[in-house]
Amino acid sequence: MVANLNDFWDWVQIDRKLVKQTVMTSVYGVTFIGARMQISNRLKERGPIASNPVDTYRAACYAAKVPFKLMFLCVLYNLPLVLHTSCNFRNGL
Repeated sequence: MVANLNDFWDWVQIDRKLVKQTVMTSVYGVTFIGARMQISNRLKERGPIASNPVDTYRAACYAAKVPFKLMFLCVLYNLPLVLHTSCNFRNGL
């Protein structure tokens, strides 16, 4: 386990660079496992803060969930607008 939890979460800090590849490849159907691997590679580039590979795995699992949840929420909240717009477009309104 990590000695200092604050250093660990600073290392895991979810920023643009960490999730960009996952977000950009999501339209091509990247799976959660693929996203976790991509994020794990980005975390390894940041340097080995965690001596235990299990910590890196857990951090990658956590960080991979974030973009998927946000993309789901974007689709969920925009779906009524898309449906309304498409219905009006088809009806010529």
